[in-house]
Amino acid sequence: IGLLPISMSRRPFLAVHALCSPNTIEQVRRGLLRHLLALRADGVTDAELERARRRVINGHLLVNQRPVARALYLAARGLFGLGDVDEAVAAAQAVTAEDLTAVAQEHFGRHAVAVQMPAS
Repeated sequence: IGLLPISMSRRPFLAVHALCSPNTIEQVRRGLLRHLLALRADGVTDAELERARRRVINGHLLVNQRPVARALYLAARGLFGLGDVDEAVAAAQAVTAEDLTAVAQEHFGRHAVAVQMPAS
């Protein structure tokens, strides 16, 4: 399970990419939805928030290890006026549990499932 980059559209959306066997699609969909709805209703614990912060920060730091990836990273952040990796780390550290709950309550009420089958 992973997240796809947020789309650049009039109404951006969160896309979750989950690999599963064809006979478990509905089970996986229900499981993912259960987690998203729990985030809306219950928020996150301090431990969950800290684990999420570490993952986000590590992702920003890892992408900067290769020069080409760093250049693309800086270009994409510059396009949106977001600054360098230090600003990304500071922004991740500033996120609160209340921030996450507010975003979840606003955006996680509507969902859709798309299935992509491998080419033959």
